[in-house]
Amino acid sequence: MTLEFEKLSQDIDRMGRTTRNRQQLRQQQLAEVRQRLSQHATDWETLRDCVGRARNEVGEKLFWAALPVGEHEPLNEGIPCPKSPLHATLFATDGSQIMPDRHAPFLYYVINVGVMVYHHGDGCAPEALSFPQIHYPSDDPDENLLAFTPASVSIKRDLAEISTLARTVWENRYAAAPLIAILDQRLLYWPIGSLDSSEHESTIETWLEKMDDIRGCNAILAGYIDRPNKISVLNMLESLKVGTPQFDSGRFSRQGQSLTDVDLFSEILNPGERSPVFMDISSRNKRFEQAGQAVCFFYLNPSRSEKQIARVDVPIWAAQDPALISQLHALLYHQCQILLGNYPYILTRADEVAVVGKQDQAYLDSWIALTMQKHGVMGSQTNKQNTKEIARAGKTRHEM
Repeated sequence: MTLEFEKLSQDIDRMGRTTRNRQQLRQQQLAEVRQRLSQHATDWETLRDCVGRARNEVGEKLFWAALPVGEHEPLNEGIPCPKSPLHATLFATDGSQIMPDRHAPFLYYVINVGVMVYHHGDGCAPEALSFPQIHYPSDDPDENLLAFTPASVSIKRDLAEISTLARTVWENRYAAAPLIAILDQRLLYWPIGSLDSSEHESTIETWLEKMDDIRGCNAILAGYIDRPNKISVLNMLESLKVGTPQFDSGRFSRQGQSLTDVDLFSEILNPGERSPVFMDISSRNKRFEQAGQAVCFFYLNPSRSEKQIARVDVPIWAAQDPALISQLHALLYHQCQILLGNYPYILTRADEVAVVGKQDQAYLDSWIALTMQKHGVMGSQTNKQNTKEIARAGKTRHEM
């Protein structure tokens, strides 16, 4: 049965009017936020005091905001892109997966990590590598099959990405400096899923160990986030209202705010410019701070002529070194100009190497089925899946 579009016409028209009204309200809110930012662009002491008081009022577990790392970059001005180093070596990893399917004949999942090594300024071709792994139930009858869930596989893929990145940097630690290691995700990693407390802590511990390994190679670690939805800087500005009736303490526990930091910095940052560097103020980052890897971030306009804002995460030890931030800023912007897609070339290629397509999965399923037959093992998919495949195979519409 096809979608009956005519039944959606009135709702779509209402959607257009609602979106227009929402945008008008957002512009009013944005003007107020920009004015507040301009008034306190270098008011470092007031910002620290208000964020501290707001955190006490809201409660540490619910509070998250930001504070500038240094006191030399006005918050309402973009920092121009510096000149790139003559030579550098950049590393990037990205992951893909075949998720476990309980309707399939055999239970398994695959994680494939793509790696790119880019030799900036050397004229050498980039190096592309991939590291696939297949996981399946062992012969232990008591094995916990909760490990074969999409949430668990996603966490394992994330750990595989940073582990592979750390290993690749180590193997190339004597390459041309500076060394830049890039992940296609946030650095303040917090696993979401059905993990017990020990598994949760073990995951974070592994993540922090790999961050340490990369630092031990004198490499700058960065997390690149396209289309971020963080509101930490806006929350910092909201904290300026603490002690007044206008202070909205509930804001810090609500998700999906109408404005984000991107809305603010898209009006400030010209192409190639970045924001000042901020430290993430949250209970989660306190855990990273205890390990010497507190996560900071800045916003970057990676385009030549547009207002597309990305977020770049960096560890505190890099954030406090202006020279390292300048190198990272310049090299990331250069990467975003290679394909004119406003996105780092090295991450685009890492994704290309990592991605597992439907044809790959179909070939793998056939290979597994043949191997199982060789060992005398037969399997079949569920009736539900069989029925779906029959129903979706053609264009025929079946009626009673």
